[in-house]
Amino acid sequence: QYQKSLTLKPDYWYSANQIGGIYMIKGQLKLAEDQFHKGMAALPENRQLEATNLALDANLNMLRGLYKEASRQFREALELDSANGEAAYGLFNAFRKLKDLKHADEVLAGIRAELGRRNLLQSQYMLGFYLARSRLLLDKGDIEEARLACDSALEFSTTLSRSPVF
Repeated sequence: QYQKSLTLKPDYWYSANQIGGIYMIKGQLKLAEDQFHKGMAALPENRQLEATNLALDANLNMLRGLYKEASRQFREALELDSANGEAAYGLFNAFRKLKDLKHADEVLAGIRAELGRRNLLQSQYMLGFYLARSRLLLDKGDIEEARLACDSALEFSTTLSRSPVF
């Protein structure tokens, strides 16, 4: 259906991105990258879109196991748009993969500060924050604190959003 919609409207960015997502799930990362770039090219250029493009490429590099390159791209994305959550969480995960837990901790602190600036410390966005915190604590070997972070994540979850906590 996405392919058919592109036949009708070749510059329909949403369909191109959805096709990219399907390729990504299938592990066809080059095809995914091509589709993502095709979709983004149909949108008006600005710094936020450029940051989103960098974060997309970085996410693909994470899947390729190219964590240093991904961390560079995530940092560039954040330089363009410091509020890009995809890039912030991506950089956090890249540092975790690189076993650079000190920098992962710093990125996570920055995410919490950004959530505070946006008055989101009592919102559903804290679910993702506490899940990330629990993963970092597990990486550090602090199982009890990780469990407590999961308990905090539960406080911000709903029945539908709860499964990642478990």
